[in-house]
Amino acid sequence: FPDWKADIDASYTNLRAEGAFLVSASWKGGALESATLHSERGQTCKLEWPWESTPTITCDGEPVAATCEDLGVVSFDTDPGATYTLAKA
Repeated sequence: FPDWKADIDASYTNLRAEGAFLVSASWKGGALESATLHSERGQTCKLEWPWESTPTITCDGEPVAATCEDLGVVSFDTDPGATYTLAKA
């Protein structure tokens, strides 16, 4: 929600993203409330993470290793059919 007004709540569900990913997220009270990513094909996911710290990423409650690349781009490997939860660290 980089261009969203902080005081307006919003959400989206299953937004199709490049690389066969479905992304859902909600913004509430001026902050990220939740974010999930479902991998349909099991590829490396690269996403822009606008916050300074690398996100905490889990799949089925287990931590997932991620790397922070140039200028806030986060990368992590995914498995086909798995859903990942992202949270601010």
